[in-house]
Amino acid sequence: MNRHEFMGGLREALTGEIPEPVIEENIRFYNSYISDEMEKGRSEADIFAELGDPRLIARTIAETWQSDDTSFDNAGQNYRSFDEGLNTNRGSGEKRGPFVSVNGRSFDTGKWYVRAIPIVILLLILFFVFWVFFGLLHLTLSILLSPVFWVIVLAAVLLGYLKRRR
Repeated sequence: MNRHEFMGGLREALTGEIPEPVIEENIRFYNSYISDEMEKGRSEADIFAELGDPRLIARTIAETWQSDDTSFDNAGQNYRSFDEGLNTNRGSGEKRGPFVSVNGRSFDTGKWYVRAIPIVILLLILFFVFWVFFGLLHLTLSILLSPVFWVIVLAAVLLGYLKRRR
């Protein structure tokens, strides 16, 4: 494995799992690490043997980023990554993979409760529609089954019959 293959594998495994700025920060970190180790006289083969599979590294990065090790600053607009603690500004309205960034806050749309919100809203709308429908049905049946209604109907029919006879 060479640097290009390692970086490509790392980027591919991270895409859609964490926001793009975090991916770029980690790519820079590992690029810098590899360069530093090569300057110390180590071979690429030794470095990549030590680092291991980029997909495993990516999974660790994603899990660490999603855990408590990633935090929002007081303004809620910046985040700190797990490896260097560097602040990077997020753009508003940015969408990457299962994350949606709104007003500088990133939401993981892969979480069950985020996916459940539209379903709950739909169920509430259906409940309201059925409630109105069955309420109107109940009102209609209450009127039709009321003895006062039938007295009024009978009186109207009799008046109509008497008017026609004149």
